[in-house]
Amino acid sequence: MSFNSVWICAKEYAQLQPIDVFHKQLAEVELEKTPENLKNTHCYFRKTFDAAKGDRYTINISADDFYKLYVNG
Repeated sequence: MSFNSVWICAKEYAQLQPIDVFHKQLAEVELEKTPENLKNTHCYFRKTFDAAKGDRYTINISADDFYKLYVNG
């Protein structure tokens, strides 16, 4: 079993430029201000699939702040 994966992005965030988090620790960085209507917004995504017993799978997760992963329940 294989998946063709793509980045998931809520449409409200699609127009925002990504923040470059790879800067030197003490370097001054000018960050774009988050629009008020997007502060404290939460998104929920779910992917359900049946895995064949004995097969091996790799799950790659990228999350900001928090995620939960349930395997077999």
